[in-house]
Amino acid sequence: MATYKYSAIIYRQRDTADQLFCVFPARVGEVQLWATVDRLTPENKAGVQRERKDARVDAIGDFFKADDRNTIPTSIIIAIPRASLDLGGIEEKDISTQPVSVAITIDVPDGQPVPGLIIDGQHRTYGIAKYDSTIPVNVVAIVGAGDDEIAFQFIVINNKVSKVSPDHIKALKLEYSDANLDSRLTRSARMRSSGAPAYLEQIDTQDDSPFKGMLKWPRNEVDAKRSIPLNAFEMALMHIGSKRLDQVGGEEGVSSDFIARFFIEMWKRVKASWPALWDDPASRLLKKVGVVCMSQYLVDTLVSWSLSPYAKIDLTDLNQAGDVVTDILKQQEMAFWTAEWDAASLDTKSGREWVVDSLERIQYNKANNLPWNKNVSLTLGKKDASGE
Repeated sequence: MATYKYSAIIYRQRDTADQLFCVFPARVGEVQLWATVDRLTPENKAGVQRERKDARVDAIGDFFKADDRNTIPTSIIIAIPRASLDLGGIEEKDISTQPVSVAITIDVPDGQPVPGLIIDGQHRTYGIAKYDSTIPVNVVAIVGAGDDEIAFQFIVINNKVSKVSPDHIKALKLEYSDANLDSRLTRSARMRSSGAPAYLEQIDTQDDSPFKGMLKWPRNEVDAKRSIPLNAFEMALMHIGSKRLDQVGGEEGVSSDFIARFFIEMWKRVKASWPALWDDPASRLLKKVGVVCMSQYLVDTLVSWSLSPYAKIDLTDLNQAGDVVTDILKQQEMAFWTAEWDAASLDTKSGREWVVDSLERIQYNKANNLPWNKNVSLTLGKKDASGE
């Protein structure tokens, strides 16, 4: 039998509550030896946890890498059966709302399932352990909770969490210098002190971003003709967000970090398929019209394919979504982005619709073994950029 010993504080939050709360620090890798995730699946209808999202796990590692001062104070909440916890001689009936210090022991019998069930914090647990399994985390153990209580706590915790308001963040600036707080918020939490998500910072600075250093910002010393306006990315990201690809946001909406990660993964596949367009000054793909229209086309096609009864595509799995993007690009033509277009500017709603229509026609042509530019109106001059 394996045993794990901790110095803890234990109490009963209310005299009328059946379960106890036990609070203690534990190294995250060790937590994984006595606690696991019980996911809700078609085969396990008693599970409470949602599916693991690799994007959220990776985001935890990025948070720790962003700044060596970064820590996560939020507790991992774990349900533990009363029989699996030794309270060091303290009688359960004597535990009240007055916290007491206790030396606890968690027992894991050989050949038996681990006793702990993680009901909140699975992504923090996986993400921190993936970064460094020796990092300690705060644990709140709910001791003696039954299945109904575990399910209740999960629903309450995951539906009542609210974001920190912009006013609250601004209040923090009374104690910290503007530059340091803004810099750390941007690097670590994709936020600014205004509360706005810093998508653009992630796209412009992340090492694996295909647009690193290409945004039209004063700090980027790139050819003005090759830099990309910020609103191109804002429009593309807004379109991704409108599709509700990541449902883990719940009431709070789509995860801003997921949106940026999805965009970067999608365009990584575009660059891997068409690397020459990143070096070709004639490429329209790396202009505003290309970023906006290609993003819209890819996202809409991904959503359409994922809804097909013949395909099982999980768009929250970035690797899977990226593989599908690669397949979609096989029905596109790189030469379209350097071909002569019968329009000088397409930065209008109807102009962008014209480009997307052309991409859809190319997809049709490729799927039916026709010349890629057959009836592609943008290269044939059938209407002008205003769509009239």
